[in-house]
Amino acid sequence: MNCQPANRQVGFTNGSLENRVRPKWGGFALADVKTFAVEQWLQQIKTVDGKRELAPKTKTHIRSLMHILYDCALRRGFVPLGVNPFGKRLVRIKDASKRNKRRSLTMEQFHRVLRHKLIAEEPYRTMVITAMCLGLRCSELFALKWSDIDFVDLTVNIERAVVKGIFDKPKSKHSEALVPLAPELAEVLRSWKRKSRFHSTDDFVFASPFKGGAAPYFTSAVQHWRLHPAGLAVGISGLGWHTFRHTYRTMLDDAGAPLSVQQELMRHATAQSTLEYGEAMTDSKRKANRKVVRLVLVPQNGRAGKRSLSFPRKPVKPALKLDEIGRGERI
Repeated sequence: MNCQPANRQVGFTNGSLENRVRPKWGGFALADVKTFAVEQWLQQIKTVDGKRELAPKTKTHIRSLMHILYDCALRRGFVPLGVNPFGKRLVRIKDASKRNKRRSLTMEQFHRVLRHKLIAEEPYRTMVITAMCLGLRCSELFALKWSDIDFVDLTVNIERAVVKGIFDKPKSKHSEALVPLAPELAEVLRSWKRKSRFHSTDDFVFASPFKGGAAPYFTSAVQHWRLHPAGLAVGISGLGWHTFRHTYRTMLDDAGAPLSVQQELMRHATAQSTLEYGEAMTDSKRKANRKVVRLVLVPQNGRAGKRSLSFPRKPVKPALKLDEIGRGERI
């Protein structure tokens, strides 16, 4: 087992070790750190400023880090062979499996964001359009170089990612792929290339002028100073780069793309991962629901391919004559 984290995880791992794990457990032998004590600690742990409790997802990452540490100790014989005491079945974290509400934008919302003064100027406008049209993760979007874009065959090669200035491969082997480039998006990118000071083959598509083009913009900085305030200004809270990826999946679904195609375009390892992205738009939900209702409630009228819009009438029982009343008939 490799006990070293991937490059893109180094920042979080080192921060968690130095600011969380070491201050609390540094004086204990690993074998003496008990499961329930870790669970109690994670329940009470707060942010560095002490103002709020850590998010369940962050707690889960810290638990996973301790799990990895114990696995490394097992491998090297520092602790007796046995069950890892920091597994998710033993160290339980409240709301760890609870997902935040998925947010997708309508096209009206997207264009309101695009028109906002913080996004309307370049390169932010092209960044947002590219993110929406390709559904890339922000780490992949900002790592793009002009050499990755084939304007002849109309493809984009996703082969690297950048997180906090550290370059690595994309999230998984399924994430490394050629994605189609629509002619309309190709023209948007060509237009930006003509305007950009950094347009050589090996330059980043979104090279930062603050770094002389040697590195791309910081994804978190653009999100904090541009995306988030622009979203709030047009009535959308929590707007971030991943919102565009969710919206891309929603649009694929709304366009009727088969799930297998959606999975390939999202570059997910499984279809289940793809299903966890996006949400049906309101109009689509209404149309889909009505189709089901019509199938259930509107019967065939006897002619193939057509359906009646009226319910079948129940046969009307003939009225009883006065002299039939009392002869066993119930009224």
